[in-house]
Amino acid sequence: MGQAGVYNQPSPMVPQFFSRPDLQPPKLQVKVHDSSWVSRGYIFLAPSSTKQLGPYIYDSDGSLVWSGFGMPYPSKVHGLHVCTFREMPHLCFFAGNQIGTFARGHGVVVNSGYLVAATASAVGVGVASDLHEFILTPRGETALITMYSPRQFEINKDGILGFVWVMESIFQEVSMSSGELLFEWRSLDHVHPSQSYLPLNSSNDGISPSEPWDYFHINSVEKNDVGDFLISGRHTHCIYKISGMNGSILWQLQGKTSSFLASGFTFAWQHDARWLHDNSTTTVVSIFDNGRSQDIVNASSSSGKIISINHEDATASLIAQFESTFAPTDLVSSISQGNLQNLGNGNAFIGWGAEPFISEHLPNGTAIWSATWEDESPNYRAFKADWNGCPNHTFPAVWSYARTNSSGTAVYVSWNGATTVHFWALYAVGLLDTPATRVATQIEKTGFETLILLDHYSPWVMVEALDINGRGLKNSSTFRTIVPSSRIEASCGDLHCLNTIVVKGPQELTWESWGYDTLGFLLISSITTLGVVLFLTYQVFKKLKRNLSSRYWLLRAGK
Repeated sequence: MGQAGVYNQPSPMVPQFFSRPDLQPPKLQVKVHDSSWVSRGYIFLAPSSTKQLGPYIYDSDGSLVWSGFGMPYPSKVHGLHVCTFREMPHLCFFAGNQIGTFARGHGVVVNSGYLVAATASAVGVGVASDLHEFILTPRGETALITMYSPRQFEINKDGILGFVWVMESIFQEVSMSSGELLFEWRSLDHVHPSQSYLPLNSSNDGISPSEPWDYFHINSVEKNDVGDFLISGRHTHCIYKISGMNGSILWQLQGKTSSFLASGFTFAWQHDARWLHDNSTTTVVSIFDNGRSQDIVNASSSSGKIISINHEDATASLIAQFESTFAPTDLVSSISQGNLQNLGNGNAFIGWGAEPFISEHLPNGTAIWSATWEDESPNYRAFKADWNGCPNHTFPAVWSYARTNSSGTAVYVSWNGATTVHFWALYAVGLLDTPATRVATQIEKTGFETLILLDHYSPWVMVEALDINGRGLKNSSTFRTIVPSSRIEASCGDLHCLNTIVVKGPQELTWESWGYDTLGFLLISSITTLGVVLFLTYQVFKKLKRNLSSRYWLLRAGK
């Protein structure tokens, strides 16, 4: 007798989610979670080299809430965050094509149903928007975007005198309603390349427009209530306050010509400069201090910093600093990207950029929540915020399985992006055209996908999403329960049959196991052979007919 070979090891056939096997998001692994201190809200990420590129939302337990993979925009997404547009919460992010440390694309705004509500692009520059900034101003009427454009400039630096190609940093304010350009600032008009800490070398020597020297590298823009701007120049180690009237520099913090005397801190290669407070006497800003580039290390670790500027005595001092670790003795050092978000309650939420790490901290710096993801993909910025997702153009997904038609039924259900679902109601259907019977009410939603177990076999199932008050939101389609055949049932589990592969071994040579298969093979082979013979005979006949016809007409022509 033959026997079957069974592979019991984990198989790539097993999906993360049975109800949505097409989704393979990065798995968020929560390392620290002090629930007594952690602030409410979802986590917004867009890892840039993960298997399925796109925007993602998770909860504080690490469960997926929404995968934006496959949405109708370019796959590279950066800076996913909640924004206000038309007086309603939306999601904003940059989408485009990556070109080294830059990108070409546009800003995207999607509504609570995850449908594109608006886009924003660069105006008049001749190059597309870049990934380093796309945010809306507080009322959502205008967008702030960055661009990078190569331009020739005469320099005398690092032993080089003459014209070189310099990457100019540009930012614009653009109307969301009309697309009109409202303000534009160019770095070469205000900051000389001699202010840069980035040396001219073989990787960016400026000898061609395809390899310009990126002397400034703008990576954040923000606007205050009076119309001035705060920007960050990574390669000048400086943040600047820019006049909204004429683009002039009103003050600059750090760099080679700082307006203020810094006390007890420094920063270098920084990202994400944000206003926390600003008036005529005091300004408070936050930054993510990388402390290093890929080749130059200025600090042993990266950190988030909150800095107070005293305009009366022209000094600046450190208010708070946030560091984090992968392990108790391993401080995070990120060569690029990163951000610090003030959560309003004094807590800080930090994305560690090139390092696959995010964390939340108390005002005293204590880490109360942290997570990483397994594929170690960089993530430009990370955010935490409240969000209500209502994907009403889709419906819940369901998948059901029973080991036999007399066993229990395992039902898997999810609804990508729906945040208002708190319970599931399950309906069993005996036959497809018979009425559905509600067999389970208010099964609590758990994570992205909820498993519901029935103690009996249900040939067909349907689920209904319920809100916190038990009100129905939307039904799934009716799904036919999968039942394995008797040939492989013994190798299956009670919850699914996707982690074993049954391979046929040698079998006893009986008419049932051999005769029918052999007869079928011989019959197919005979039919195939006959077909080939008839085809070849037809081809020979056509050729012979052509030759006879040609000889006939030649004979007639010779008469």
